[in-house]
Amino acid sequence: MREVWSTAQLTSLRDRERWVKLQSVALVRSERVSAEETTIETRLYISSASNNAERLANAIRSHWGVENQVHWVLDVVFADDDSRVRVDHSAHNLVIIRQIVLNLLRQETSLKTSLRQKRLRAGWDDSYVCKVLQVDLDGVEQM
Repeated sequence: MREVWSTAQLTSLRDRERWVKLQSVALVRSERVSAEETTIETRLYISSASNNAERLANAIRSHWGVENQVHWVLDVVFADDDSRVRVDHSAHNLVIIRQIVLNLLRQETSLKTSLRQKRLRAGWDDSYVCKVLQVDLDGVEQM
């Protein structure tokens, strides 16, 4: 069960001037019931959208739907959750590279298979990786 409340009464919000276009605040309360337990999670959102709880609920739901779908694909195709890269900005940089590769694999339509299989094929087959990268090998000398 999910409940959403929103308000445009922002006078008591500390540091509200930091968000120039701030128009509303939403509170989402999610209740999840399983055989073992019931968990309740409360999240707060600030928004530049007008105060409309139903509209804000739809925006929040669609944002997390996209976020979860992209994360799931990155984890399945690239085993993103298994990465142990932690130094400086390396983890963030690798996520960006994975997202670029994911988009390139999605754009390449000659091979009718899963994104995971396309990634593996690109690692094994130089001509296929050139097709994914949209690079022409004509005139390029190979070792």
